[in-house]
Amino acid sequence: MKQILIINVALILLLVGRVNNVNGNPLTYRIGKETVSVVKCDENASGEVVIRSSYAEKPVTSIGPSAFSSCSSLSSVRIPDSITSIEKSAFSSCRSLTSVTFEGDAPSLESNVFRNVSGNAKIFINPGTSGFDKIFVGLPVIILKKLRINSFNNHAAPFNLSFDENRKTHTDSTYIIEASHDLKKWGEIGEIQGTGSSVKFTDWREAIFEKQYYRVKLVE
Repeated sequence: MKQILIINVALILLLVGRVNNVNGNPLTYRIGKETVSVVKCDENASGEVVIRSSYAEKPVTSIGPSAFSSCSSLSSVRIPDSITSIEKSAFSSCRSLTSVTFEGDAPSLESNVFRNVSGNAKIFINPGTSGFDKIFVGLPVIILKKLRINSFNNHAAPFNLSFDENRKTHTDSTYIIEASHDLKKWGEIGEIQGTGSSVKFTDWREAIFEKQYYRVKLVE
């Protein structure tokens, strides 16, 4: 089973758009006086969708009713710690949704938030967060293992990524490196074995996109 440990954004940070669907962002935001709400996801969105913690220089604090209910191809979503409430049926009928990552404490939830999602759906949380049990709104909860990533890049290529898990990698564990240019479609670019200490991975590919993102998965 492949389990997501952590996502590291490298090279260039996400741009915060001023209007909807900037740079292919599938989410529609409603800007209030002081806060912002996610109100709709493009029904053609697929793979992983990342919800911004801020939009138009205001915190994104809520996900509106049925906001993602039409996203039948959505497989995973990352919910920032700025989100304090998720309204009724927000992810209802997301039949491909298998991974929901909460970066902060559990927000308040209305009814049927995850009704009719994939039967394999799981919730991932960070160590030390509160408000979650072993089962949260009917879905099993998995605590993410800590992974420290240190990266540097002197040229467009190669890019060097070093990481360790709880200060060292395990010799009996395999780690998969994935890359993406848009945080939606991820592709495996390498597989390495733990060494008992930190591990270094080099991406020898030529730089294709202006920005590149990396993440590490542990194969268990």
